[in-house]
Amino acid sequence: MLHQAELKKLHAFLFCFPALKLLPRFKQVLYGNNILILMTELNSSHTIKSTPPLRILPVLEKLISSYKFWHEYLRLFPKETKYSLGEKIDMLLVESIEATLTAAFLPEEQKRPFVHKAIVKRDTAAVFLRIAWELGSIDTQKYVALSEPLSAVGQQLGGWHNKLAKQNSATKR
Repeated sequence: MLHQAELKKLHAFLFCFPALKLLPRFKQVLYGNNILILMTELNSSHTIKSTPPLRILPVLEKLISSYKFWHEYLRLFPKETKYSLGEKIDMLLVESIEATLTAAFLPEEQKRPFVHKAIVKRDTAAVFLRIAWELGSIDTQKYVALSEPLSAVGQQLGGWHNKLAKQNSATKR
């Protein structure tokens, strides 16, 4: 048998409390954050303005800045190619960033497949970007502005891959 407890409503009448005590005073509003201001002045290393920069690989920084350029251009893509070709390029660039980031934190002997994956994704994105330019979805100025840093990223990833290949072949001997 189910018993349901009756919920009693507790009524607090506002007229029981003096109205002036509920409202903040002029001093409380203007000077209430003194403690926070003084704390940030005393310990200035924790302010938003002086947060330490995240140190990442230069190739990853270039790849991320290229993606930021791409993200701005994607909004201007024509509707007929934005959700097919544009989304494909976007996905490939994100996957390239992900593979590069994964390789950055792995031990040396495990990095090579992820660097190779990043190279493949970047190269594929570059091919699709060229197709978008040939279709007129992106103008020449934006294509050049985006393909130059992506080319530099490709060279850096290729150099990293070759360095890892030499290290792996030296350790196998």
